[in-house]
Amino acid sequence: MKLIYHTLFASIALLLMGFACPHPPKFQVEVIQNNQVVTVENNVVVLEKKEFKLRITLFNQDGIYFNSSFNRNLFNLQDNQEITGLANFANTTRIEENFNTDKDMEIDDESVSYLFYNDSMDWHRFDTDVQIAGNSIIGTKTVDKIYVERNKKTIPLDKMNRSIYLFFVATNDASGSNPAPKELGRCKIELRWK
Repeated sequence: MKLIYHTLFASIALLLMGFACPHPPKFQVEVIQNNQVVTVENNVVVLEKKEFKLRITLFNQDGIYFNSSFNRNLFNLQDNQEITGLANFANTTRIEENFNTDKDMEIDDESVSYLFYNDSMDWHRFDTDVQIAGNSIIGTKTVDKIYVERNKKTIPLDKMNRSIYLFFVATNDASGSNPAPKELGRCKIELRWK
């Protein structure tokens, strides 16, 4: 009987270790509307057609790449699938307003945003109220309209009727002697509308 308990305990311990994350997360993404975190279920969040915020918490990470699109190309990637073009993300980063003054989310299949914070710089792409907590950076991006790059059209949120697919990825610093970026974590969220 003792052998059964030891075997059972060892099996459970191995099973739990198999589910543990091998590395701590590099970032967390939350969607906030009406001053409340909206529940994400199966990578889907359902929002009212009005202003919302993305709250990004960076853990020992300067920033993350962020794509927003009407198509599912990046969103459909399996967690273990390589991201095509990751090495070029830095070259396809779109220019956005400092401190997110335009409060828009750009829809573009070909480019990414880089949401970052560096206290030695006097600008960033988050809203102005970035918070520092130890080694964590907490920034928000308020969205009150959608800008479609392909046709240069702005869509108010109350007119949205299509899902938006968000894809976030953290990489190592790909500068100096380490020119190829390595993925450190990813997150994907589909925005649907009530």
